[in-house]
Amino acid sequence: IAMAGLLFALPGTQLSRRLSKEGRLHEESHLVKVGAGDQCINGLNFETLRPKMEILSDYQKVISECYRPEKYFGRVLRCALLLDRSRGKLRIPFRQKVRDVSAFFRLVRVLGIQASYRREFWNIFFQVVLRNPRALRYAMALMALYIHFGPFSRHVAEQVEQRKISLNQTQTATPVLWPSPAFAP
Repeated sequence: IAMAGLLFALPGTQLSRRLSKEGRLHEESHLVKVGAGDQCINGLNFETLRPKMEILSDYQKVISECYRPEKYFGRVLRCALLLDRSRGKLRIPFRQKVRDVSAFFRLVRVLGIQASYRREFWNIFFQVVLRNPRALRYAMALMALYIHFGPFSRHVAEQVEQRKISLNQTQTATPVLWPSPAFAP
């Protein structure tokens, strides 16, 4: 699981004190917009040394690329095949086994039938069953997380795009030209 976010200078930290001394910390920098995805979207509450548009573009590329289905599921497969479960003896109570079977069929329906990335799902499923079957439970759990991560990464990328548009509009806004005092009546 890859996690990436935009830096947010938290109040009372050494970073926020340094940025404040440098005059780079934004007013009301301690406020976080509710429902905005925390540091995923709200970061950069200070003036950056590098152009913000470049930072946002790079961040958007990272989020979009690392959560493309083939990239995410590729990491799940590598993890599942490397996972050494040879010594682990997983003892699961009967009730949990029943819940697991139910969850498995829900995952098959959502990831293996309905999803556009069902090919990646089945590839991992069969490779893990054949090459490292004791890791299947963990591979399934990681694949299930994509039900959240996939849509959330697209949401973050869209929000960053909106922020870039807003930033671009702010930067290219034409200044109001007032008449020169020499031409005043």
